[in-house]
Amino acid sequence: MQKALRSTLAAITLFLCGTSALAADNAAIVGTWSMALDLQGQQFVLDLVIKESADGLSGTIGAPEFGVNPVSKVQFDGDTLKFEADDQQGGVVAIALKLAEDKLSGTLASPMGDIPATATRK
Repeated sequence: MQKALRSTLAAITLFLCGTSALAADNAAIVGTWSMALDLQGQQFVLDLVIKESADGLSGTIGAPEFGVNPVSKVQFDGDTLKFEADDQQGGVVAIALKLAEDKLSGTLASPMGDIPATATRK
């Protein structure tokens, strides 16, 4: 009986520690970011908001002049943030941004090709 109780307590402790580690990893990208896109030499600045809830990561992307849209399929592996968003033409773009020194950089994969993107915390 004591062995079973110890095993159960050990499993609960491992689960709780594992959950804390995941939350700490997400803390690196949760918040509001100023995201710059370079579209054929023209800069566009968008607000990227990443939130964490019991259901996982979610967020929005946009600007007052373009509108704000939800992002979907938000994933963060401790190194790279990936998500999808609707574009202005009714399609979907995939965004992959690598985190380094509290900055994000990567690309937005669109029907027009890959668009360089960077983001800094607001």
